[in-house]
Amino acid sequence: MSSGMYVRVALYMHGINLDVDGITSYMKIEPTEVHLAGDLKSPGKPNSARYSKGIWSFVVDGYSNDLNAEVLRFMESVGSRKIGGVDFYGVDDGYIDVFVAVNVSSDRISDSISFSLSNEVIGLLFSTSLSVNVSVCHVVE
Repeated sequence: MSSGMYVRVALYMHGINLDVDGITSYMKIEPTEVHLAGDLKSPGKPNSARYSKGIWSFVVDGYSNDLNAEVLRFMESVGSRKIGGVDFYGVDDGYIDVFVAVNVSSDRISDSISFSLSNEVIGLLFSTSLSVNVSVCHVVE
């Protein structure tokens, strides 16, 4: 297993009438994943469930010992622009998601996990006007 924490930082935008081309043009980055409302969740299987809303996402992930650096790397890709608001390319809901999985030995499972984000990173996150969800978990080695 790789050393450090697994960190995934993602931007998710959802909407029934999502304009994925408009979002991509505005963001100036290619999405990691795109689905339109009504797309099959399992293409090629006609009885598959369908997406009820469109999804546009951009994900940066990897192993690191520095959460701040990973969020900064994500924000450098996304840029410090306002995302969302009224009539923003059909987006009904948009947010940034930060997920961290920390490898620990079984005898240290009850240890706390702590990290900090710099004022610079917090300012960049704030500039997007989006909510930020943070999830952290232990992974036993």
